Amino acid sequence: MSPVLEQLKADYGDDMRIIFRHLPLLNIHANAKITAEAAEAAGAQGKFWEMHDLLFETQDDWKSLSESDIIEVLAGYAEDVGVADIEQFKSELADGTYTPVVMEELEQAVGAQINSTPTFVVNQVLYPAQAFGLSYQGLEAFSKLMALRDTWFEQPEQVIDPEKAYTATIETEKGDIVIELFPDTAPVNVNSFAFLAEQGWYEGVTFHR
Repeated sequence: MSPVLEQLKADYGDDMRIIFRHLPLLNIHANAKITAEAAEAAGAQGKFWEMHDLLFETQDDWKSLSESDIIEVLAGYAEDVGVADIEQFKSELADGTYTPVVMEELEQAVGAQINSTPTFVVNQVLYPAQAFGLSYQGLEAFSKLMALRDTWFEQPEQVIDPEKAYTATIETEKGDIVIELFPDTAPVNVNSFAFLAEQGWYEGVTFHR
């Protein structure tokens, strides 16, 4: 998924911040925790995403390695992606420097009932992958939808008098269309329409017959 995230970040710049959280599936992948820690150790030297991506690409090579073998393999990966201080990298893995970070993020995921990867949360709302798919188009559409939340309103203030008559005029290139509104029979709908019209929501809106 990294290319998708990279494209979103490139397209949205400072309007989007991507925060990664580990979810090692310990009951499925015996080496999930140590490889998450390896990404953190590489990240401490500015190579998190490079290490993350390489681990994803090579998971068939390391997923069954023994605990005694995997650190050397991970050190080789770290060297491949340009981690400068390999001895520091190996020492941090051996000492479990990033174990608390990884386990805390795992506990947070479990607490939020997140149990699969990849899982996305956009503006604190769980991304419905089954509905939108794991694609750039799906994540972009959902991100735009979440960005609109700041413009959503509670029930608007009362701006109409239910005892008065109201009309709405739609201006088109073929002439005006006048619509009669019925505040006496649909006061909530008419009030919401009038409120949004006052806010300029319908200005310049194109519609098709």
